[in-house]
Amino acid sequence: MAAVWLVAVTPLHLRHDADHALAGRDAARMLVALDRAFPPGTRQIVIGPYRPYRHDVPIMYSYVDAAPALQLHRDDRDADLEIAPTAAVFGRFRPTARLDLRTIRIER
Repeated sequence: MAAVWLVAVTPLHLRHDADHALAGRDAARMLVALDRAFPPGTRQIVIGPYRPYRHDVPIMYSYVDAAPALQLHRDDRDADLEIAPTAAVFGRFRPTARLDLRTIRIER
């Protein structure tokens, strides 16, 4: 019985672990894309038009991860990064502050 459970569950755990690793890679890609799109000193940036996920794994957990990740990456405490949960919220930000995830091929 334990062997059957192990055979059934192990692939799911391996896939989940792979998704987390890929989400980390995607987060690094987003930070590089931010560097290319916005010069140092840009204060407010928004990512959208959807929350970035790798299958069911969030790439960054909203404001909790996004702003500190950018601040550490750029060594700039004043940098502010938001993740727009919807296209409507994304559209409310000025165009010069937006990074469209569709341009950097982040999976949904």
